[in-house]
Amino acid sequence: DSLVGARVADLDWAPSQVLERESPMDLQHRSAGQLNAFGFLLSQTLPACLGAAVAAIHESMNLELDKEARSRAFNLAEEKLHPLRLLANLWTSGYFGNRIKPGNYDEALQYVSQPEKLKELPAIKHAASIAAARSFFHWELAFPEVFFNELGQPKNSEGGFDVVISNPPFGFTNSLSDHPEMA
Repeated sequence: DSLVGARVADLDWAPSQVLERESPMDLQHRSAGQLNAFGFLLSQTLPACLGAAVAAIHESMNLELDKEARSRAFNLAEEKLHPLRLLANLWTSGYFGNRIKPGNYDEALQYVSQPEKLKELPAIKHAASIAAARSFFHWELAFPEVFFNELGQPKNSEGGFDVVISNPPFGFTNSLSDHPEMA
């Protein structure tokens, strides 16, 4: 489902279901806009990961390179994005019954620059099973070159898609022939 996923800007804090279970003191710090140490680590890691991924994706699209070089560049992009996808899956799984503890999310943030350790965390493994069952789709991580520049900074109004084409809603039974003005 391409409508269920996380935004990169939201990943520095646990989802609201997790935050609701935190102590009032923790919530007070978060509402004051204070960034926790692990959120700070992510904010430092994100531009480097995203920038490297975008640069590698651009390289993989260079038709002057041989197929093997383009493949290596694409694999590098995937390697850089993998820990962010794991974190995005954990974040999103909180909305689908995953009872993440605040410490679990902070632990995942701590290991975002160490993908081998990150993927072994029980909370990440559980989130991966939920993500697979629910088909999470994180647009900004699926198409980082559309949303971020080669420095890993958001493109803001210049980024994103100009048009989104989708199937009509389920249960939509009218055809265009029923509406001659649309044909």
